[in-house]
Amino acid sequence: MAIKTLPWCPMPGYTVESEPRRKVNQFGDGYSQRMVDGLNPLLRKFSLTYKLNHKSAVEFDRFLTSHSGVTAFFFREYENGELIKAVCPKWSKTVTKRHTEISCTFEEVV
Repeated sequence: MAIKTLPWCPMPGYTVESEPRRKVNQFGDGYSQRMVDGLNPLLRKFSLTYKLNHKSAVEFDRFLTSHSGVTAFFFREYENGELIKAVCPKWSKTVTKRHTEISCTFEEVV
């Protein structure tokens, strides 16, 4: 089964959170040793907003619902156009008269 690609682009001004996974060993004399934890220690979290017309917002919501926060998909990063594999564990929407804004968190996966 092929991984689907989210066809919409996020609004500029999103946040990318990076926190490398690492292990730290503390020794009695104040010395500490640090090392990476695992094969892919730097997986990012993206806080994104999409501003869509109502029809597209319904399709967007169906896309996220169908993936249920566990099935990965690709989305295109605004900054450099890179395709990133991610899951979306949570999202919310704000509906106005003219458009719908969907705020979501994407977690990068391998």
